[in-house]
Amino acid sequence: MVLILLLVIMSIIRSPINPACDFQGIGLKEAIRRAYPTAMEWRKNARLAYAVSTEAGKKDSGGNKAIDGRQADWNIVFIDEKSGQNLWVAVREGQPEFSREVFMGHTNPIKSSDLKYDSMSAVAILESQRHLDRPSKIHFELVNYQSPLLKVYQTNQAAVTTIAWIDPKKGHLILNSNSAID
Repeated sequence: MVLILLLVIMSIIRSPINPACDFQGIGLKEAIRRAYPTAMEWRKNARLAYAVSTEAGKKDSGGNKAIDGRQADWNIVFIDEKSGQNLWVAVREGQPEFSREVFMGHTNPIKSSDLKYDSMSAVAILESQRHLDRPSKIHFELVNYQSPLLKVYQTNQAAVTTIAWIDPKKGHLILNSNSAID
């Protein structure tokens, strides 16, 4: 009887209550780190090319809106420079859920050494420079033009969206939707 009671208690302690409900999201760099093994299985020379936060088709029903820089769902795109092919890795609830080879035209890889700042750092930068205007939702996009840029889309309660561009290597605010900063 005591042994059965002990086993029941141990199973309750080991099993999480509901991990999906408790998941608060991950930052951009962590999403990339979690997607890399899938990309390396695809091509050993896979390199990061693009990343974007997403809601994966979910209805807007509360929960984390990435206002702290963490997002549950990310789309990470890698490139094989030799063939020019792209691999899309969908990270859902913080874990790679599926991947597909896609024709997206991302041809410029992003060096991981150029990502010193990520989505959580971007929120802190915007807050410190008073460019974070009490958003109800934030969306992130990492692009590579001549150098990597982290675009931060802030949507407020009135559904007005502003965009800030941050240098993920130096942590500088480069541009917001209304004026040049640097």
